[in-house]
Amino acid sequence: MEKLGYLIKSLRECKGLTQKELSNGIMSISQLSKYERGETDTTDKNFFRLLKRMNISFSEFEVLYRKEVATYQNFLDKFRSIIVKKEVRLLNELCMEELELENETGNYCHYHNQLLIKLHINKLLNIENDKRDIKKIVDYLYSVEDWGRYELMIFGNFSIFFSHDRINEFISRIDKKSYLFSNSKSFLEQIGRIMLNVIRKDLEEGQYRSASILIDKLEKMLKDTPLFYERLKINYYKGILMIKNGKVNQGKTKVEQVIEFLIFIGEVERAQDYKNYAKMFLPTIYDK
Repeated sequence: MEKLGYLIKSLRECKGLTQKELSNGIMSISQLSKYERGETDTTDKNFFRLLKRMNISFSEFEVLYRKEVATYQNFLDKFRSIIVKKEVRLLNELCMEELELENETGNYCHYHNQLLIKLHINKLLNIENDKRDIKKIVDYLYSVEDWGRYELMIFGNFSIFFSHDRINEFISRIDKKSYLFSNSKSFLEQIGRIMLNVIRKDLEEGQYRSASILIDKLEKMLKDTPLFYERLKINYYKGILMIKNGKVNQGKTKVEQVIEFLIFIGEVERAQDYKNYAKMFLPTIYDK
């Protein structure tokens, strides 16, 4: 199971159980303690045995988990709105809020949030990031055997600070690490957004072979899915890649087809964004 020990701790305390009472016959007290602190994971079997010991159904647990996911999304919305404004003072205030929540709840996601804020503050101030902070996130992602939605969000939010090789290594592991969710629409949407961002980064950094591999991988992954905009953007990036690989006319045609279709369906603003981005790679595509 993905690391949900902090929720187990919260439920245990609500039920008035000690670590000894909950862990008896399931795992050692030290193992439960480490699991609750987010230092280790546990097996699916042990996870469900802990829930059963507390007389909590998985559907009840899901309700609590969804609330936690919503809380994390609220943080991301607030964080992103501040990033757009480039307000370092507000980022520092948000970081303090997350520190207080970490101390109050013991939820390790608030620690991850602090790291995310710290890395972005350094980026805004042109200060070199401490590689140890990035390593903490990398180590966490390696430590979780089966990725869930939270791990995908962590990967997506921190990938800007990962090396090119590290990103591609994680991308290659995603199918194996997130098999529990790999058939769900929400998973495909999330991984689609992440991979499209990585493809964009590859194109901008001149990593065309890597971009080509990811485009092929994502195209196969999203085949026969209802994710229309994601598949459309894949075609758009394929056109950009053709331009950079010397097939200028073919690439230009593909890019223009995507833009014209967006205009046709009323997505004028999105079409303009695509048009502006294409100018980075071939300024003479649009003279109007």
